[in-house]
Amino acid sequence: MYAELTGYCNTNDAYHPSSLSGDGLTLRWKEPYRLRSWSQADRFINAHGTGTENNDAVESEVMKRLFGVPPAFLSAKSNIGHTLGAAGAVEAVYSILNLVHQEIYAGLIYTSDP
Repeated sequence: MYAELTGYCNTNDAYHPSSLSGDGLTLRWKEPYRLRSWSQADRFINAHGTGTENNDAVESEVMKRLFGVPPAFLSAKSNIGHTLGAAGAVEAVYSILNLVHQEIYAGLIYTSDP
């Protein structure tokens, strides 16, 4: 066994794209940490990380708000794309492998420059 789900939280900003205040995201990330005493070594965030200015800016601000110094984080989407309905399952496996192997897989950067 590689991992055990010990808590979760689901919220809805009821606003698309991500709420500029980050209130829903703050609640979504804060609740699981409140439910368990996490050490700094246990902290890892698999961010939504769509690569859009709004989403990435809001996620960055929320990480700073909650943690001061953000924990290790990444978004798998630059490597695997946005799998929509399968994103939760695929990215859970991706995150677990990051933790098991104590690695943060590099995100890919695409550019139009040759």
